[in-house]
Amino acid sequence: MEPQAILGRALRFFTMDVYKDTDELDDYEYAAFCINNSKHFSLRHYKNDPAKTTSLYTEPMGQVEAVDIVKTACRSFGIKESVLHWLRGQSFVYGKLEPLSHELLERESRDVVLKAASCFPDHRATTAQIKDFVENLVEFSETDQQPYPSRPTEPRWRQKIGNVVSHAPSARSIFNMGLAKKTAADEIQVTRKGLDYLQSIGFSLVEARL
Repeated sequence: MEPQAILGRALRFFTMDVYKDTDELDDYEYAAFCINNSKHFSLRHYKNDPAKTTSLYTEPMGQVEAVDIVKTACRSFGIKESVLHWLRGQSFVYGKLEPLSHELLERESRDVVLKAASCFPDHRATTAQIKDFVENLVEFSETDQQPYPSRPTEPRWRQKIGNVVSHAPSARSIFNMGLAKKTAADEIQVTRKGLDYLQSIGFSLVEARL
């Protein structure tokens, strides 16, 4: 297997169905994926890799095919290519990752809220629980860490996560789409439709026991 990309997201951002193994490099955790029965790859995190990063591995292949699989995987997971620290064909210095220029976007905020809430008992969680969970899954850029001028006490990524839960239903809200429902002013529950949606983007709850 060959590394083709490094993503600034923890392995459990993508799935809770995680396995363990060892190779000549180190112990690692991994999850295997297949898109349309044709594009096979695995996501790995080695014991000594930086926290909240994941590497995408495939069988040996040419650069063009490898880049295509990485881009297809990003689309399927609902993330932008700007979450990549490195992509095959780019220069790489071992032990040094270029900082992300990515900013947490609306869809990704919705998805990660659903992922976090789905891992709690009865798929129900408060805003504070969700924010704390997300902080362990996502590598935030310098922009994500900066507060909005109107809310100087909290990083903007936490405000965006809070807005997904607190804002009134809109056309693209998780509530209007039937992916979650409010169970209290500061609490949501992921619906069956929401769990099915998460499954469609590769997120499995097999290992989730909080």
